[in-house]
Amino acid sequence: MVLFKIRRKNVPVYAADCKLWAKEASRHRGFLGYRTLSRTNESDQYASFYMWKSEKDHDRFMKKHHDRLVSLSDCPVKVLGYYNFKSRP
Repeated sequence: MVLFKIRRKNVPVYAADCKLWAKEASRHRGFLGYRTLSRTNESDQYASFYMWKSEKDHDRFMKKHHDRLVSLSDCPVKVLGYYNFKSRP
């Protein structure tokens, strides 16, 4: 998950960028889905949450596609943090 600061006027552009990333991710092994989240207690903070079957699947996708997708993204964002999670059975 990546936490961003995004100006309110750019939220529609951010949503379109998230769909671009998710469309590309859906073509790759291990991708389970994504969510776009907004923080309820902080204004102008949004998160992109992508779910993968394994860390290996995620790492393979990011190594191959991250820089290209960043170059295709149109929304000006400020990255506030990166977070990795594991689910528990």
